[in-house]
Amino acid sequence: MYSITATPRHLCGENRDFEQVFKKYGITAASNTPLNVLFKEPSLILALLESLDAMQPFSVERYSRFSTVSIIDYLEHSHRFYLDVWLPEITHLLQHLVQITGDVHPMLRAIPAFWRSYRLSLQSHFQMEEKGLFPFARAVHTIQTRMPYLRIPLLSQPSFSFEQFKHDHEDESAELIEIRSLLLNYVSRENASFPYRILLHKMRLFEQDLSLHAFLEDAIVVPRLIDERERMIIGAN
Repeated sequence: MYSITATPRHLCGENRDFEQVFKKYGITAASNTPLNVLFKEPSLILALLESLDAMQPFSVERYSRFSTVSIIDYLEHSHRFYLDVWLPEITHLLQHLVQITGDVHPMLRAIPAFWRSYRLSLQSHFQMEEKGLFPFARAVHTIQTRMPYLRIPLLSQPSFSFEQFKHDHEDESAELIEIRSLLLNYVSRENASFPYRILLHKMRLFEQDLSLHAFLEDAIVVPRLIDERERMIIGAN
């Protein structure tokens, strides 16, 4: 178990993969500032780190005590990190891999096309969340905390399908697993050369991080918003 008084420097010294969480917030892994100074809800950061560290099923009970707005803030930071850092890095690594081995193993030349399709699908899903899910969640938080008179105007806004989010996440997860599986099949025959090890490690981290991301939306945020929307409907009648 980690403590909210721990620093990024100490935590990343324990597990270098933790760097990805701090990078999302623009915090260097070398920072000696405690979590309870860096974050409004440091216990959420601890839960995220421990979920990525434990490699165990994510717990609804564990995350149910954190505020929706803090979770949304993390998800928004994750989107920027995925789009600006991780997706370009993986794309570059994959292109480099094809350049140095594609002539020997032509099957690798097909993988970038799968990756481009997956990347475009993921970007489209992020846009849908940022235009629908996230603003709605923040509006609900505002209503709950400061402006209850906005319930009726919020209900009059065009609805969007909460169920579609989970369906999209399942599709995206399956596609990412398929791409990584294709690479794994090649690596087993290639004795895991250094460029492949880097790429596979990056993709494993991305897959794990994205799974946690989808869990927070599907199992924590969306059920809360559905419940609140139902309460609004009942209160408006």
